[in-house]
Amino acid sequence: MSVSVLTLSVISIERFYAICHPLQFKATIRRTRLIICIIWIASLCILLPDVIVLDTHRKFKVEMTILLTSCKPTWHYDQQVVYQLFIIMALFVLPLGLMAVAYVRIAICLWSTVIPSEDTGQMGSSTPDICICRIVITCDDLCCARM
Repeated sequence: MSVSVLTLSVISIERFYAICHPLQFKATIRRTRLIICIIWIASLCILLPDVIVLDTHRKFKVEMTILLTSCKPTWHYDQQVVYQLFIIMALFVLPLGLMAVAYVRIAICLWSTVIPSEDTGQMGSSTPDICICRIVITCDDLCCARM
């Protein structure tokens, strides 16, 4: 789950730079590989405490079945609460805020930029087709930002 959330966050930032600053945006294979590695390392670091503190607990002491076995943390309740709040902030609140800001800025950039018209070949023509195109692009970006 954490890899997909972090990937969506990075995609929103990449889209922001590609749409709002197209001449400054440089997408290379090396940069993409680096970002993917950073995402995976960050994800492993965020979820490493789960790997360390989770332990299996059997409902029944019979060794012949693994049914009704669950994973429970071995640390205290207070530490679990702090860790869960960290997970909520790192994998929900911060990425949601980041994506919201990125896509709102993309929408503002698209709505405020003058798009050349096909019929006149001039800048500044505001036909209904251009407005519909802007709405479709904005809605597509917002729909793709869902987690």
